Amino acid sequence: MKTKVLYLLLLFSYLNARTVENELGINMGTTSINNDSGARFNNYGMGINYQLDKYVVMPRFDLDYVKISDFSDNSVDSLFKGSINGVYEFENRTDLKPYIMGGSGYEKVSGEIDNSFESHPFVQGGMGLRYKLKQGYKAQVEGKMLQIIGGKSENNEVILNFGMSFPIRYIV
Repeated sequence: MKTKVLYLLLLFSYLNARTVENELGINMGTTSINNDSGARFNNYGMGINYQLDKYVVMPRFDLDYVKISDFSDNSVDSLFKGSINGVYEFENRTDLKPYIMGGSGYEKVSGEIDNSFESHPFVQGGMGLRYKLKQGYKAQVEGKMLQIIGGKSENNEVILNFGMSFPIRYIV
């Protein structure tokens, strides 16, 4: 009898549990770092992010790598960026959802040059579109503008990414 009662309690607690869904995303894209005479997207990169989906403004943690190929000094090799962002999805009744995002982070320059191309914190903002696929998977395209804080000659970066996000579900 005790076993049946315990079994029923576990069953009802499982049925009453909420499933929370977060997202793990991967992306590829291109970055323009020399924007004085217009954007030139010659630097390619990739990234990974993790987004918590249970909030109105959803926290997203990004790690990105960009291979630098259009800087005048060949000693600058790549950028490693880590950032924390807030993402707000606009509600609509379609599978295509626009969103805006903003946040801050730090950019580590591999092969940095003093007073020319250095590691610095940054702020960024952007917008994108997500298309909901089956079973919680999403395809997305995103554009961002990144502003370096405290740099002497580096000003901003323009970033275009496309990628996928995969649902991560767990029971609360």
